[in-house]
Amino acid sequence: METRMIKEVIPVTGMTSTSCGNRIESALGIIQGVKEVTASLDTSKIYVAFDVNRISLEELKQIIRFKGFTPLTMEEFNHLHDSKMPKGRHRTKKALKWALCIGLAGTVLLLLANGVARF
Repeated sequence: METRMIKEVIPVTGMTSTSCGNRIESALGIIQGVKEVTASLDTSKIYVAFDVNRISLEELKQIIRFKGFTPLTMEEFNHLHDSKMPKGRHRTKKALKWALCIGLAGTVLLLLANGVARF
């Protein structure tokens, strides 16, 4: 049988720690036909190189599901992350201004409580 290697990116939900990524890497890494697998906690994606003549993408996704994670399509993943991101630059600026105001107010209160600031 001829080897036909491809690389795929599988977005997942539920990967919250390094050990989660290690579980996925271990599960997929022992499968015949899987050449390389890397789980990225930062991107919530699994990068896998495999021989499509030995295992299918759907079978890999079934293994991921069996381990307790949810594989997504790129469209589902992008929609999920777009809905969590602030819309436009003005929202980011507004959030930063509020964080600065709250931080300053908290600092003033702490200084007053500790008697450092005397009027």
